[in-house]
Amino acid sequence: MRFYHCTLIASSLLIPFLTLNTTLAQGTPPTTELVIESDKIFDPKILSLNSMAMYEKTFNFDWNNCATIVPNKSKIVEIDSFIRATDRREFQTLSAQDQEALGRMLYKMGTYYTHIDHHPDRAILYMDMASKLLRKSEEKSWNDNHLSYAYEQKFARSLESKDKKKADYYANKVLTQHKNQTKSVAFAYCMKGMLDGDSKDYTHAEQHFQKAINIYEHLPNGKDEQYARVKNRLAATLLAMNTRDDEALLMLQQVNQFWQHRNASQNPYAARNFLSLGEAYLKIGNTNEATAKLKRAIQIYQNVYGNNDEHLIKPYELLSFAYNKKGDEQLAKTYEQRALHLNKLMTSSR
Repeated sequence: MRFYHCTLIASSLLIPFLTLNTTLAQGTPPTTELVIESDKIFDPKILSLNSMAMYEKTFNFDWNNCATIVPNKSKIVEIDSFIRATDRREFQTLSAQDQEALGRMLYKMGTYYTHIDHHPDRAILYMDMASKLLRKSEEKSWNDNHLSYAYEQKFARSLESKDKKKADYYANKVLTQHKNQTKSVAFAYCMKGMLDGDSKDYTHAEQHFQKAINIYEHLPNGKDEQYARVKNRLAATLLAMNTRDDEALLMLQQVNQFWQHRNASQNPYAARNFLSLGEAYLKIGNTNEATAKLKRAIQIYQNVYGNNDEHLIKPYELLSFAYNKKGDEQLAKTYEQRALHLNKLMTSSR
């Protein structure tokens, strides 16, 4: 089959394309909808330099909507492969519209690798690229917020000051450039609170989390999942102080009520709440409630990530501790071994 060079008055036209290995004798052949734009012909479902704007619209991963994780996993793999295989200098030849579409795509990839996969180096790679392509102020702010989050994750593991400085830089950048009380500003305060918590500066962590919560509470429809996550982090901070366990438990129970009214079975943020509740119940000696909450956290994490993910390490360790408290040494040993096994897997894969 031969395509002839053509120039169309219309900006684009969809045409059916017969696959080469199909004959009319086989009946009605499958078709692929191709697009003609000026002198380009491309498949909008396959990522290429020509299909950028159309493809980006179909890549609808949203870190605020866990239902978008599974449907976009194949696209995440495809985008990863495309970025690795493409000379970045070619991105500069794209139209302004396509560059912005690529920037949004790279930002969404960055949020996947911060919120879902917890792979900060890969997130930073994509969001550094996005920062050069995004044009809208709000989009750039969210990209900066997630760069802060990626460096916070690195700092939590490394405790190296360079990672903390980078995370703080991007959070402060958002706070400096946006004086209005918006969700992006609240997120930046949350990042500062997390950095304080990593440094065990729980007093300042509480102050920053509370600033974020105050903003969410004064925004229309502000009491959403972001709000619930920050309250969970504040409660975990209070729990770490060792003098405010009852206050922390009450706050975690309030957050749990939020998740009870949503489909939590595929939501890793709901799992984080069950994990924190389990830890809180352990601290006050209620091992029955602790084991129930920890098992719920494990169930959700397995639904989202599978059976061999680092998110399962902490609940396995806490369950081992809980069963030791109950005097069930066999189950305690079982969960301890599961945690050790996953630790080894994660260490070998890094």
